[in-house]
Amino acid sequence: MTQALFSAAAERESGASPTELAVRLKTHGLGAREGGTPKREERPPNAEEKAMIERIKTLPFGTWVEFVVNQQGDRVRRRLSWFSPVTGRCLFVNQRGQKVDERTLVSFARELVRGNAKVIEERRESLIDRAWRGVLEALRQFAGRREAPQPEEAR
Repeated sequence: MTQALFSAAAERESGASPTELAVRLKTHGLGAREGGTPKREERPPNAEEKAMIERIKTLPFGTWVEFVVNQQGDRVRRRLSWFSPVTGRCLFVNQRGQKVDERTLVSFARELVRGNAKVIEERRESLIDRAWRGVLEALRQFAGRREAPQPEEAR
C-alpha cells in the first residue's frame, strides 16, 4: 500500500493529473472501500437465522432494539429506522434520529439469535390510559406509596 502511494507521488511529479492518479489508485485497490479494508464474505445464514430474518422483516420501522456493546454487558438502544429486503441492509438511528449503525439483515439476525441484541416490545395503549397511569403514579409518589394498590384496597 505504501509502495503504491510512493509510486503515485512519483507519477504526480512526472506530470500526471490528480484525476489520473485517483483512477490509478482506485484500480490498485486503494479507495475502493471506505477505510481501505476489504469486504469480508459472510457465511450463509442457518435455519434459525433465516427464521429471525423473516421476523425482522415483519418489524415496523421505528422499533427499538437494545444492543450489547461490550464484554461487560453495557447496552445501548437504537431505533430500526429502515431496512431493505432487496439489498439486505438495515439502518439504525439513536434517540436524536442520527444515523449510528448500518448492517446487513443477516448480521442483525445473528446478533438477535446470539442474544447480543433484543427487540424492545412496546406496550400499545391509548393516550388516555397512559395519562391515567401517569396521574396515578404521581399521586402514589405524592402519598408516599410506591407500589400499585391491590384489588381489595381499590374498593
